[in-house]
Amino acid sequence: ADETSGSRLLLTVIFCLGIVAFKGLWLTPLIRRLMLINHAMVKFGEGELSSRVQPSRFSFLESIETGFNRMAQQIQALIADNKLLSRAVSHDLRTPIARLRFGIDMLHETSEDPLQDKYFEHIDRDLNAMESLVDPLLAYAKMEHASIELSLVSLDIKALIGKVAGPFAEEK
Repeated sequence: ADETSGSRLLLTVIFCLGIVAFKGLWLTPLIRRLMLINHAMVKFGEGELSSRVQPSRFSFLESIETGFNRMAQQIQALIADNKLLSRAVSHDLRTPIARLRFGIDMLHETSEDPLQDKYFEHIDRDLNAMESLVDPLLAYAKMEHASIELSLVSLDIKALIGKVAGPFAEEK
């Protein structure tokens, strides 16, 4: 009887070890894929925005891997667009700011009313130019929500060019 219970215990242990080994073999690829996704997320979080997961057709996590890659691509594109926009706006804002400083300096140096009026008009025009540069930034921020629909309108290009170039024509 002891020999029979000993062999049953041995068979039960072997069976349990077999199940554990089978589960281990079955879970190893899943754990490996999870580790790859985690590694890519850590690198992405550290600022390596080109970090991606190479999707595998045989992975149980293919949709998660593809989703991570798509999300990472969108974030990378948004950051690149944001940097480009920031550089362009900061460059474009420097000119009206410099003209405003110059206009204020000229106002301090003159006491003639007609000249002061002219400088106030120039300062007002430069402030309007700065506002027109900031408005697209605000519109861009709203577009990130992706629920805004663009509406196309007709535009008289000659009138627009005249409006933009007009103030500069009188500065000769």
